[in-house]
Amino acid sequence: MLLGFPRAFWISLCNVVGLAFSLFGLLLLFFYALPNEIPGSPGFIAFSPGWQEKQRHYETCTHWGFALAVVGTIMEGVPPVCMTIGSARRRRISTPNNDDLDAPAPP
Repeated sequence: MLLGFPRAFWISLCNVVGLAFSLFGLLLLFFYALPNEIPGSPGFIAFSPGWQEKQRHYETCTHWGFALAVVGTIMEGVPPVCMTIGSARRRRISTPNNDDLDAPAPP
């Protein structure tokens, strides 16, 4: 059932999913990588177990955000690459060594 869709549908779907991944990844990066301190963090060097758990959570969300942004950017690049490959197949590139150049022009 799903394989019956045309190739353009899958390429567009890849683009939309890539855009969603990039957006979600950048939101994660915005909320978890930009703050200088974790909310409720100690003022100096007193590290409590709760603070360390929050620190791990922030680092995990930051890594996920970066990974989603990278995967989304790659997925957004699929449609232009597919279009370039398809158009290169459809057009004929003429070269100076082509035998058709020596043939007389049609009347």
